[in-house]
Amino acid sequence: MLIQEEELRYLPAFDIKKTESVVVPYLWQHCLGPTALSDFAHIYFPLLHFEDFDNLSNKRLIERLSVSMLAAQVVDCRTRILHADTGAPYLAEGGLHISVSHSNHIYALSLSAAKHGIDVEQWGSKAYKVRKHFLQPDEEMLMTELTSKLGGMDRAATLLWSAKESAYKFLNDKQAFVLSDIHLYAADERLLMVDFPNHNMQASIEYVCYPHCIQTCCR
Repeated sequence: MLIQEEELRYLPAFDIKKTESVVVPYLWQHCLGPTALSDFAHIYFPLLHFEDFDNLSNKRLIERLSVSMLAAQVVDCRTRILHADTGAPYLAEGGLHISVSHSNHIYALSLSAAKHGIDVEQWGSKAYKVRKHFLQPDEEMLMTELTSKLGGMDRAATLLWSAKESAYKFLNDKQAFVLSDIHLYAADERLLMVDFPNHNMQASIEYVCYPHCIQTCCR
C-alpha cells in the first residue's frame, strides 16, 4: 500500500485478527523536510516520544520520524519503535513483528504476527553496477531471466538487491554476507525463494513493483 503525504492520517488501524500471519506493508511517500515533518508530527501525533529523535542528522530524523508516524497511525498513537543490538526494529509494546525500510522519499513499515523482513528500493542503475558484489553466477542468470518481465537489467538487479536486503532483515544475523549466506532462485510469478545455506533455512520473497520503487517482503 503506497500512500502520499496527506493520506497518512486516513490509514485504518492494523487489525491482527483479520490479517493473521499475513504481512501488511505501508509505504509513505513524501518530500517533507525535518522542520515541516516535525511540525506535522507534533500536530497530529503529539504523544510520540520526540526525545527519541534528538541529536539525529536531518536525514536520519526524517527516516525514523516518518516510520514512527506510520506506526502511530496504524498501531497506537503512543507506540514506540526501539532497536535491538542487531539493529532490528521492534515495538516497545511487543505483540507484533515489524520491519522498516526507506529509499529516497519513500518510508516503509510492515506489520505481522509472523517474523519477516521488508525492503524498498528506488529504481536506478546502482544495483546493476555493483551486481558482482552481491550476486552469484546463477543469480546473475536469474537477473537476466527477470529482465524482460521488469523492463531492463537495471530493474532486475534492483529487485534482486532488494530481495537480498529483505532476506537479510528476515535472517537478523549481523554476521551474514549477502553474497554467500543468501541465495535466491525463481519460484513463481511475483515470488522468489531464498536459501540460507549456513542456517539450514528457507523462506519466500514476494515483490510489488511501483512506478518509482520496488518493495520486497521475505517471510
